[in-house]
Formats: sequence, C-alpha cells, structure tokens
Amino acid sequence: MSRVADVPQLTGLRAVGAVWVLALHSLTLTVTMWPSAEHARSFAQGGYLGVDLFFVLSGFIITLNYLDVLGRWTWRGAAGFLGLRLARIYPVFLLMLVAWALYLMARAPDVSVLTDSLLSARNVAMNLVLLNHVPPNSSIDAVAWTVCLEMGAYLAFPVLALVLIRIRSAWVAGALAAAVTVIGLVCLQRFDVHGVGFFSYRTGWTRLAMQFLAGCFLCVAWTRSGRWRHGRHWDVIGIVAAIGIIVACRAQDVHDVGFYPLAAVPCLGLVVVACAGATGPLLRMFRARPVVWLGRVSYSLYMTHTLTLAVASLLIGRVWQGGRPGEGVVRAVIPILVYAAVIAVAAAVFHLVEEPARRGLRRSISRHRVAP
Repeated sequence: MSRVADVPQLTGLRAVGAVWVLALHSLTLTVTMWPSAEHARSFAQGGYLGVDLFFVLSGFIITLNYLDVLGRWTWRGAAGFLGLRLARIYPVFLLMLVAWALYLMARAPDVSVLTDSLLSARNVAMNLVLLNHVPPNSSIDAVAWTVCLEMGAYLAFPVLALVLIRIRSAWVAGALAAAVTVIGLVCLQRFDVHGVGFFSYRTGWTRLAMQFLAGCFLCVAWTRSGRWRHGRHWDVIGIVAAIGIIVACRAQDVHDVGFYPLAAVPCLGLVVVACAGATGPLLRMFRARPVVWLGRVSYSLYMTHTLTLAVASLLIGRVWQGGRPGEGVVRAVIPILVYAAVIAVAAAVFHLVEEPARRGLRRSISRHRVAP
C-alpha cells in the first residue's frame, strides 16, 4: 500500500502533545521540587488536551496519507491499512501491557485483589485484543485507553474515506470540521464533570469522534485550498491559536475537578493545519531536528512515561524515606534527571522495539500481500 511521506513539521507537533501529557502527569513532582513551576500549573493541567491534539493529528495525517488509496473500497486495501496501523501501535502496547502487569504484581500487597479485577483473565484478554476501553474493561497500562480509541478510528476510516473522497470544496470540508467540533463540545458539556474518570472513561469516545473527524475534514479542506494551502498566513493563524490555547487554560479554574478548557478545543485543529501550511517561523520551529526526533519517539514516550515516572517516584521516596529532599542543587536536579530518564526509556523502546517491530511487521504484511 503506497503512502505519501510524513510532513516533518506535523511529526514535530506530535512532540508537543507528548510533552504536554508528560507535564500533566509529572505536575506533582515538578511543583514539589520546583515551587516556581506553580505558575505554569494551568497550562500543565491542560495536558489532557495533549490527547485531543493526538486525535486531531491522527485524523489529519491518516487522511493525508491514505485517502487516495482508500477512496475506492476494496477489502484488500482496508485489510492492508489496518495491518499497517497495527504494526505501528501494537508492539509497544503489548510491551507496556506486560511491563505494567509485572509492576503491579510486584507492588500490590495482595496480588489476589489485582487478579480478581485489573489482572483478571477476562480483563487481560480484552486488553490483549485492544478492547481495554470498552466497558466494563479497564486498561492495565493507564494511558493505553487511547490506543483502544485509536484502533476504533482506524476501523472506521476505510468507510469514512468513501465519504471524504467525495468532498471537493474546501469550504464544505471546513464547515463539516466546525460542525463536528461544535457538536462534540455540546456533548462534552452535558457530562457530569465531577464523575470519577471524567476524561478517560466518560468522554473518551466523544473526544475521539470529535477530534479525529475534525482532523479528517480539516485535512480535506487544507488539501483543497489551492493557493492558500501554504503561506505565512498560516504562521500567524498558528501563533494566534496557540495563544488562544494558553489563554483558555489560564482562564480555567485549576481546582476544578473537571479541568478541561473547552474554549481551547477549536484551537487544536487550527494549530495542526497551521503547522502543515506554514512557511515561516512555525515551519522552522517544528522542522528542527531535535523536535522532529522527539516527535518520532512520541508514541513510545507517551506509552512509557507513566511507568517511568512511577518507578522514579518510588526510588525518590525510598532514598528520602518518605520525606522531602533538602533545598539546593539536589532538589533542583531531581526533575531534570527524571525527565532525562523518561526520554531515555522512550528512545530505547523506540529504537529497540517500536521501529524494528514495525519494520518487521510491515515486511511480513507486504510478503503476504504479494504472495500467490
């Protein structure tokens, strides 16, 4: 199955999503060690939106890469597409499923509690087949619920492509992107934000549908925009949208149990399109080699960072025997060492597991597709 080259600046934008989620999950550690980081709490708590950014990017990039291939239905084409997507996500998903299971069994004072619930045979089986976010199942790896959602989007895309390919007007595609965003925001507002698991287990599928569809429609609008497809106007739009996200996060009450700045949601899609079409500073920023590299390892970073943080917190607690480290250099250096460990683990998983497994599975899929 042919596909176009990735747009490097969109790969770089993936780094923003991963780091944003990392900032959210490491917020307690960061503020404890660096009290001045309290000023950035609102933006860090907005890390929930990092997942939404991934969903928009996923819809946009998949449409850009596969719409022409899947615009005419064939079972062979749909199967090939799903095989390639599984090759991309499943190896690291499986690795972290095993790693988290081992960690939980090692840490649980009563393993039977886990085996009766989270590590029950049924729940493990549902995790293995990527149904970990389909009720009543639970994700063993806390962040892997999004992988289940992504797989749902992949299953739907070959059918969705038959609709997308028929949209010839950039204005129509843009209007559809705006419509699904508005409908999604209305649905999100109807949820009880004080319920347990508001973000993960109450709104996950709604957020996926809204953002993935918006990304798909925005991609069609962008590719149909003619001479407006590239230009410095996108740099301006992207910068204004980024400022809008920051302002929306700052305006939200950080003590709100349901912290989710709805006003920032429409800006995510604008940032994605702006990065795709920018020709000025936005392009140079997200095409910088370190940023693109971090974007390439972003999936491994996303999947591994919570376990790395858990182990790091455990080690810090044991070194200081439950107390807080003293003032000075040691306290200042700890978060840096933790973040370095997060990136190192992500890089190792990317280069030793994700990439080799993806290439091997892609070759296997290609051989089966050409076999008589």
